[in-house]
Amino acid sequence: MTSLSNPKVLNAQVSLLREIQHLQTAAQLLAIGRPERARASEAALDLAKVRQPLLLTETKQLLQRWADTQHLPNAPDLFDHGDQLIWLLKNKA
Repeated sequence: MTSLSNPKVLNAQVSLLREIQHLQTAAQLLAIGRPERARASEAALDLAKVRQPLLLTETKQLLQRWADTQHLPNAPDLFDHGDQLIWLLKNKA
């Protein structure tokens, strides 16, 4: 039984992936054409980096396979990293 087979662990990892992705996107948006927002952008990236070590090795390994999997006929076009993790687990990709 993998740790991601535990619903509480899976939900926590999905939430964590989404937080990281949202923070990274926020940092990019803050940096667009607004030099006065550089500190806010850096702060968002720092928050994302603090969360990275909380990702399980299993989660990281599965998501590394997304690029190889997403071209398969039954693979949906998912942008959300949490949705990608759930899809990979359900489809044993």
